[in-house]
Amino acid sequence: MLEQTIERWFDEATMKGVNLGMQRGKLEGLAYLLRLRFGTMPDWVEARLSEASEEQLMDWMGRILRACARLMRVDDALSCCTGLLRLLPHIKI
Repeated sequence: MLEQTIERWFDEATMKGVNLGMQRGKLEGLAYLLRLRFGTMPDWVEARLSEASEEQLMDWMGRILRACARLMRVDDALSCCTGLLRLLPHIKI
């Protein structure tokens, strides 16, 4: 009985540690993306990240990635248009 209780406590503590580690990894990943994009973060941003739930961190990470993808498409479109505009003077119709 005591052995089973200790084993259960150990399993629960292990799972809690794994979950905390995963949340910490998400927090650090999001903080890294924000620093890449915006540079040094103010203390209030770091505090807000530290207080966020795992679901909130995942939501914010998804938003950043979707915004970057949209910017890349706009950048690609602008690059394409710029290339076409450079060619226009040379095109004979």
